[in-house]
Amino acid sequence: MTPSTDPRPTRPDTARRRAVDQQPEHRGSTRTPPPARDGRHGPGGSESGSVTAWALAGVAIIGLCVGMAVDLGGQAHAHQRAYSLAAQAARTAGQEVSASVVAGHAPVVDPHAAVRAAHTYLATAGVQGTATVTGGTRITVTVHDTWQPRFLGVAGVGPLDVNATATARLIRTVGGTEQ
Repeated sequence: MTPSTDPRPTRPDTARRRAVDQQPEHRGSTRTPPPARDGRHGPGGSESGSVTAWALAGVAIIGLCVGMAVDLGGQAHAHQRAYSLAAQAARTAGQEVSASVVAGHAPVVDPHAAVRAAHTYLATAGVQGTATVTGGTRITVTVHDTWQPRFLGVAGVGPLDVNATATARLIRTVGGTEQ
């Protein structure tokens, strides 16, 4: 056996330890140092804050979509309310039957009383509208209202007109059959 220059016994883990000890200061690191601040990459470069701009644009677009959905839903609800009020006013006007029905004549709506009843109903509901009687048995009520969008109103949209028309017809039935 030849004598070794190192008096310490050589074991595989000792040899590895010596090799690791001779590595530069950033040993074990696979990262490269950050590039110089030349305006192309990294902090302070021209791309800093680009994620923030995209995030703000995304939030604005989502907010606009939600706002439009809420406002369109609100407009549909306002139209539904106007139609409901028109239908109720027409039914109320249809109860103003002329006195000739008592004598056995065909049912006919008293036009003046029916229009007055419809206008009273609409005024009580806080909307404006028109009522007409045609043929003595058909009452048509049109409601005119406005609706202010919540989100699009901030952008200057509104108030929007909401109109709805409903018709009631006075009929006489005997035993469930129209006469």
